[in-house]
Amino acid sequence: MSALAKKHKTAVAAGFPEKAAGKPLNALALFGPDGKLVARYHKLHLFTWGKNPEAATYEAGKTGVVADYRGWKLGFAICFDIRFPPLFHEYAKAGVDLLLISSCWIGGPHKTYQYRTITSGHAILTQAYVAAVNRAGKDPFFEYDGSQYVFSPFGEETSGALDPAELENARKLVVRPSDLKSYRVV
Repeated sequence: MSALAKKHKTAVAAGFPEKAAGKPLNALALFGPDGKLVARYHKLHLFTWGKNPEAATYEAGKTGVVADYRGWKLGFAICFDIRFPPLFHEYAKAGVDLLLISSCWIGGPHKTYQYRTITSGHAILTQAYVAAVNRAGKDPFFEYDGSQYVFSPFGEETSGALDPAELENARKLVVRPSDLKSYRVV
């Protein structure tokens, strides 16, 4: 990935299994146009369903990751992570401008709708842009739809152009989780 970014003089974000001391980690990394690693995130929430659950093969990551890149604060998530809003609340508190989400979101009834709706919702929740991409094709166990989205901080699908003024307009609404108190639910 590093060589690819450097060859094409562009940033590349890619997911891959990363070797570790015990089980591998499910990683999402961003490489800059110079080929240098900008940030690496390890998936926090491992998928536990099916005959070959991810949790049996991989180790979970420990923290979310925020990286500065060309004046933008980036946050990272992988697939099943999107079902856990506290990660995104923390990204909102950190003032993230863009969330990069890579997935192997399995197909089936309602699955494309769920993926689109949840990732759009995280754009609204964090008042940040969200770029989400799902794997395409089949493996021996599942099918994947290859969906790809860029959502504005208002949750609207965009052409992919990121406008700092749009972030500012969304954040005038002052409903970020970082502005809210924590409540105990009984």
